[in-house]
Amino acid sequence: ALFKQPPPREDCPICFLPVPIPAGSSIYNACCGKTLCSGCCMGNIFGSGKVLCPFCRTPRAHLEEDQIKRLIKRMAANDAEAFAVLGEFYRHGRMGLQEDRQKAFDLWTRSAELGSISGHSRLGVSYYYGIGIPKDVKRAKHHWEIAAMGGYVRARHALGMYEMDVEGNMKRASKHFMIAAKAGHGDSLQNTQYGYSRGYVTKEEFAETLRAHKDSSDEMKSENRSKAAADLEIHMQRTLQR
Repeated sequence: ALFKQPPPREDCPICFLPVPIPAGSSIYNACCGKTLCSGCCMGNIFGSGKVLCPFCRTPRAHLEEDQIKRLIKRMAANDAEAFAVLGEFYRHGRMGLQEDRQKAFDLWTRSAELGSISGHSRLGVSYYYGIGIPKDVKRAKHHWEIAAMGGYVRARHALGMYEMDVEGNMKRASKHFMIAAKAGHGDSLQNTQYGYSRGYVTKEEFAETLRAHKDSSDEMKSENRSKAAADLEIHMQRTLQR
């Protein structure tokens, strides 16, 4: 079951294109519980001057405490992703919250219990690096496997890195990398190429992976997403210059 073709990624409910893979290219909206691509979150300022959620048209919560209140409301409804997002805020000390790795781990645990594959992936990271709990690479692998079988591409890539760095099993690592690369993951494609150069991936497998990677990457592209990525890059440069 681990190496079977995983289910397809979720689509953005606005543009109906697959949600992009890179972190920061999609946004969870606590007002409605929807995850939207960054492209659809751009240009949503209407004549009133208010920034509205592109999906439910709820005005954006400008105060950090109001954003947290919305997350807590979603958590009361057992929204698994809300637990995962709040855990991320505690992990990095964002939204006016004090950094609390144990709290982050507890929230990700609840998220995973409710069925979130991103929650499982975050637990994998926690166990692998010892974030909020003692390091346990076997448990990290367990949670990454659940997330990967559920279609979480970054967890699939993490499994490939685990097999390569921890187990030293490049054959199994290459299988994970090929699955992730076919879904459009760039780093996994590079690792698949490395596996091909070392004889762990056949010429036919590499060619098939290249074709699938291009198809998946093209499916995730749009003019709005490209503009959003460019705007984010400008924002990051300005932030670094301050």
